[in-house]
Amino acid sequence: MRLVKAGARDYLIKPVDTDALVTLIQQMVQGSESVALEKDRREQRTSSMNAFEATLGKAARSDLPLLLLGETGVGKERAARLAHAASRCASGPFVPLNCAALPLDLAESLLFGHEKGAFTGAVSRMPGVVREADQGTLFLDEIAELPIALQSKLLRLLQEKTYRPVGAIEQRSFGGRVIAATHRDLKAMIQAGTFREDLYFRLAVIELVIPPLRERRDEIVPLANAFLAGSAPEGQSLSISAEAMPLLLDHSWPGNIRELRNRIERAAALRDHDVLTSADLFPERAPVNARSDLDADQTLEAVAEAAIRSRVAAALQATGGNQTEAARRLGVSRTTVWKYSK
Repeated sequence: MRLVKAGARDYLIKPVDTDALVTLIQQMVQGSESVALEKDRREQRTSSMNAFEATLGKAARSDLPLLLLGETGVGKERAARLAHAASRCASGPFVPLNCAALPLDLAESLLFGHEKGAFTGAVSRMPGVVREADQGTLFLDEIAELPIALQSKLLRLLQEKTYRPVGAIEQRSFGGRVIAATHRDLKAMIQAGTFREDLYFRLAVIELVIPPLRERRDEIVPLANAFLAGSAPEGQSLSISAEAMPLLLDHSWPGNIRELRNRIERAAALRDHDVLTSADLFPERAPVNARSDLDADQTLEAVAEAAIRSRVAAALQATGGNQTEAARRLGVSRTTVWKYSK
């Protein structure tokens, strides 16, 4: 608690979950992108994202709560930072809080702060993130994970602009703005009784949906190149091979921009050359049979035949053994499919 009061961004309670630690570090690193990379990314917006950011810019002029919706990895925190930078609160702090990482027994204290002696272990006064974000922006990420007991108190903060730290007698005022984000379906959670309807309507005064990366495919290559430039060692230039580009464009990107960034950074770190191939970016797609054939010093013709047989077998499996349909999908004759399926 003393460290948080002194300015620590967050903390984890032992025993520490390694995945949670890595996720937290990634979030902090991603929130500290260089100005140059951020400028490049903004210049590479598609028409849909330009429209989104234009609306975001209009929303930034208001002090009303803002709710950002979108799949994991689409860049909700980045959008929140852009809204903060364009708002009247820009001179104040931007304070992010991951609601999913709040320990239940300390959630209220971390959010609203506490007075000295408010509970066992409260050896000093702690201001809480609401106080820290005063006159700035409080970004509540994963708002759907906020404990139900705290939702009514957050509602009061939004409606009355006041809050009461744990153990305090008097209410305190809040002069900042609240931006919330989630990938969950809040309306479904309201039906299930796990999220307050009145809190939803208060958070969603301005509601914006960030489209997933698969709907912004013309951004994929520019973003990949920007991430690659940021991952290249000083003085070196890395690039992506022509044969890897179709895979980048065809991939469904369930992890969105975060997945794209992670794949680029991993490939850049583990590369054997300065031109990244499909095997570098999508190692899980590398044909095992082909690699074993090469290792066995088979001829190129034998390797090619093995690859064709593997592709035909996959097509037949996908079509339930229908050779005509498999031939249509592969763009070959039914005779070719029959030949390589024996």
